[in-house]
Amino acid sequence: MPFPDVFLHVFHSDPNCAAIPAERILRWESLDGFLKEVAAGGEGAVVAGTGAGTLENLRGARDDAGLPKWGVVDAAEFTGLTPEAAWGVVEKEAERHRLARENARLRGDLLTLGRKIAHDLRSPLGGVLNTAELLKEILGDHSAEDAALTRPVFESVKTISRLVDVMSLVTRATARGAARETLRMDHPLMMALQRLDRRITAAGAKVECGAAGRVAAGDAALLEEIWYQLLENALTHGGKNIRAGREDGGWWHVEDDGPGVSPEKAERLFQPFHTLHDPGSARGLGLPLVERLVALQGGECAHTVPAGGGARFSFRLGGAADV
Repeated sequence: MPFPDVFLHVFHSDPNCAAIPAERILRWESLDGFLKEVAAGGEGAVVAGTGAGTLENLRGARDDAGLPKWGVVDAAEFTGLTPEAAWGVVEKEAERHRLARENARLRGDLLTLGRKIAHDLRSPLGGVLNTAELLKEILGDHSAEDAALTRPVFESVKTISRLVDVMSLVTRATARGAARETLRMDHPLMMALQRLDRRITAAGAKVECGAAGRVAAGDAALLEEIWYQLLENALTHGGKNIRAGREDGGWWHVEDDGPGVSPEKAERLFQPFHTLHDPGSARGLGLPLVERLVALQGGECAHTVPAGGGARFSFRLGGAADV
């Protein structure tokens, strides 16, 4: 049997269930009776010969662990089927049910990790930062050179904090999916630019934006991170004149005048985020992260070489065209 130690439960004497062997069926005349007598019996298959509302209630039921409780087959699906074919329908639902439970558990794991990473790591990082500030002050009383010894601590805390933010964002977005709302694209772009303001100034770079007033349908938090990663990528690779804006066909881009990307690396720029654990995978998180966040919004990414050289990294969101 697809579901160990349980029977198939049928509501009413639905003639469509005649194809299912009688010894594998427990019949119930009402949903209330079923829920009272069987609900505590663990996961199982429910072959429901009743209305759509009841089907949805059964499919929405959760066990004590918060996982989908039953696999549900509408008895009408058995119409005209042989016993073998009818049982095949039940087996397919059993496999779908198993995958639904596994998927729900994995999503819950991701949400838990996202929350724990974001919350539980910040307190110890704050403790490290406070201690480093104290050490810097104490050492500074002796000499500026001694105080400078604490710089790697501050840089490491900053790097770890950034990774915490990224991992928390990815895990929660993957588990919950992207929110879709109509928004002005210059808002998340400006937020990303603010976060990079000091770095842009230090690099002597100039960023030109062409997204003013343009509207998109996407997740504001994810879009801010996408712009941040693309702009940071342009700065990292030597871009001094950077342009962020809109192309035809709903594409958005960040273009720079840096040295560009070698043909050998071009094929692996947007490596899927979920493959980064493989040996020999891309070392950087930036562009794979962009690929993941864009994919969560039903979109796609691309890399092209502008006519004047450099690099252009583009993305397009799924759904309705941007305006």
